[in-house]
Amino acid sequence: MLDEEDSGLECVLGTDQLDCLRRISKGAVDFGVFSPEDLIAAQWANIDVLVTDELRSRFRPYERSIVSVVNRRILPERPSSLDFVLRNTTLCHPGVGVNDLRPLSDTLAGYLESLIIPRACDPLLTLTENRIKAVAQFFHKACKAGPWVPDAERDAELKGKYPTLCAACASPACSMDDKYWGPTGTLQCLVDNSGDVMWGELDDVQYYFGVNTTSNKGESFPTSRQHAYLCRDGTWQPVQDNLAPCTWLNRPWPVVIAKRKAAAAVSKLIGSIKEADLFNTHWRGALTSLLEIRQTPTPLNPPKTPLDYLASAQGFREAYSQSGCDPPRHVTLCTTSNLERNKCEWLSEAGAVYGVNPPLQCIVRNSTSDCLRAVRGGESDVAVGDSEWLMPSIRDFDLEPLLYETTPIVDKMDTVVAYVRRGDVITNMQKLSGKRAAFPQYDGMAWHTVLQYLKDKEKQDCRSAMTNYFSQICAPGTETLKSEDVGDDAEKFTSGCIKNGDKVVGGEIAALQTLVEGKSDVAFISMRTANLYESE
Repeated sequence: MLDEEDSGLECVLGTDQLDCLRRISKGAVDFGVFSPEDLIAAQWANIDVLVTDELRSRFRPYERSIVSVVNRRILPERPSSLDFVLRNTTLCHPGVGVNDLRPLSDTLAGYLESLIIPRACDPLLTLTENRIKAVAQFFHKACKAGPWVPDAERDAELKGKYPTLCAACASPACSMDDKYWGPTGTLQCLVDNSGDVMWGELDDVQYYFGVNTTSNKGESFPTSRQHAYLCRDGTWQPVQDNLAPCTWLNRPWPVVIAKRKAAAAVSKLIGSIKEADLFNTHWRGALTSLLEIRQTPTPLNPPKTPLDYLASAQGFREAYSQSGCDPPRHVTLCTTSNLERNKCEWLSEAGAVYGVNPPLQCIVRNSTSDCLRAVRGGESDVAVGDSEWLMPSIRDFDLEPLLYETTPIVDKMDTVVAYVRRGDVITNMQKLSGKRAAFPQYDGMAWHTVLQYLKDKEKQDCRSAMTNYFSQICAPGTETLKSEDVGDDAEKFTSGCIKNGDKVVGGEIAALQTLVEGKSDVAFISMRTANLYESE
């Protein structure tokens, strides 16, 4: 609708918010809606943008305010240090689901812990385990229900190693099914006297105790007389009838940010949105839906840099600038071009924003084989390659596959299809016996896919599968092997290939070309290459 009507706007679809941020940095788009975490990324990447408007859904300065509530029984007679008040007490932790950032992201929870618990840097432990161990040593016990790490096996191992962090839970399973898990469960843990202290959102605390609520007057709420808000300076405030207690951390609202040159025009555009536009069927209504605007935007006059905007939110910016262990730890990713390195650096910044530890570090080498060699030699921890490198990386470099990329769009997957001429009567793999076959390369994905099929379905051994099943094979790369590795089959493996002078040409297009020119009867290529050929 924005494109169809005379709005002067164009909608550009990005893959995620960080992709939109990259597009703004390159000047491809002018503005967008971003989270406060994205502002951290923009600040670290030195992107020249300004925050023009806040997109609030309620009439208050921050989207979330984190408070600490304690049982009054642990409070001393006079204000004391947080260490004195909280050490050896029982913690009710809200927990973090594997796919859930509420009520506290890992980064924000880690920041709150860092305000009272000394950092642990045992070199024999991971950063995550160091943090878990520090919490276990500081508190007498806790209920930290739910997954501590995404891997279930490692999660069970850590819970067995630090059982006091599950000792206050209602169930020994210490899972997300525990009644003390989550924002409400944490408060229940406190009210049941199973714990002494918790962190949570102010909204959840006030609703639980019936403070500042519009619920039915006849509804009963737990009493809050035995509990108090603990402040960062060691003082405390009552929960009952306290509408503006001390907070430990504030998370800002989503915001509109624009590149500096477009900030004035974007401010004028967003400022022109009225309450009636929220229900408009024309382009203004489409814009409010696209920006997920729930009430009239709150303008910043003048617009602010991300650094200045975040400065007013207590604790939020500091949570993303915590010092690490010394010496620092990192995971090194090897890249093969400046483009890959730039993507790696963006990934590093995104990971830091969302609490991925250890942080990612990027290096550059000339080729994938050089990267694999760097991993084997300890210069790098991780290398990325397409599926053609799977077997060589395992066999030749003694490495292990860690992750693989997948997509529900079949055309974009690394698939292998047997592509034949339309007029040939070849309807199954058995009819390819004795035919001429072309592969993009020797030892690649297509090569091993067909080899595995012949071993499983045709009961061929490795040697005969490729030397006897096909009458002729084009497998670029065999010409570079030692003679003892291929024996008398070297000429058979390259005679039907496309050549540039004396050099054998490899790749999917070259394999397809052998089929088109009649040098082979079947080309084992990806569906993507086949579709590209058919579309031309």
